[in-house]
Amino acid sequence: MDIVLSITGILVLGFILNVFFKQTYNFVFFLAKKPLLWICLVTTLNGVFWLICSFFVVSAFTAAWATTIAIFMSFPPRSTGEAKTLAN
Repeated sequence: MDIVLSITGILVLGFILNVFFKQTYNFVFFLAKKPLLWICLVTTLNGVFWLICSFFVVSAFTAAWATTIAIFMSFPPRSTGEAKTLAN
C-alpha cells in the first residue's frame, strides 16, 4: 500500500509542479520575453516546493521524482516537419 501511495504522491506532486512551471513559462517567457528570468523563477519555485515538502514531511525521494517528472514535462516539444507545415 505504501508503494501505491508513493506513486500517487509522485504523480500528483509532479502534476502540480508541472502546472506551476507551465504557468510561469506562459507568463514570463511569452509575455516578457526573458528566458533567464523564467529559469530563475522556476528554480526559486522549485526551492519553495522542496521547502513545503519538508514541512509536510514528504519523502525526499517523492519530491525528487516529482521534480524530475515536472522538469521533463516542461521541455518544449520537438518541432517536426508536419508541425512546421501546419503552423505556416
